[in-house]
Amino acid sequence: MVDRRILYSIAAFVATAGLYLAITASGASLPQVPSLYYYGLEDWGNGKAVSLAGVVLAYLFVSVAALLFFGHAAPLAMAMEGLKYASAYSHASVHPYDFLFVIPQFIAVYAGLRLSANAEADFDHRGTVFKQWQFPLLLYVAGAALALVLYLVRPPFVS
Repeated sequence: MVDRRILYSIAAFVATAGLYLAITASGASLPQVPSLYYYGLEDWGNGKAVSLAGVVLAYLFVSVAALLFFGHAAPLAMAMEGLKYASAYSHASVHPYDFLFVIPQFIAVYAGLRLSANAEADFDHRGTVFKQWQFPLLLYVAGAALALVLYLVRPPFVS
């Protein structure tokens, strides 16, 4: 079940981002989609880039969403992230490099889905939440570390 939900999450992200970018590339004007959390921009080189607070909150948003409703909210959260990334890019708010921050988000979604599968098994009296909690925790830490590394090695942008 976890594998299907992560595939649905990836498909939701790609579909919403691709559709938004395709519509704006055809010349239509779509409004910029606001995120549900602070996703501020800061000066970086000669351009703008996502702030560290925005990166952390985006990571936490998808982490919590992957745990909600036994993982069924993960595709919806990633669809909203796809809209956010595509609208920010098409309105020239962020550099294409900032799309790399979705990789740690997918890691967080997968970790959340693993934990929510254990919670669902515990709810159905088939197992316990703590059966395999070490691997999802390791994934959360690895995803957070990757997000921090991506933030720190971001090249200066030239407008």
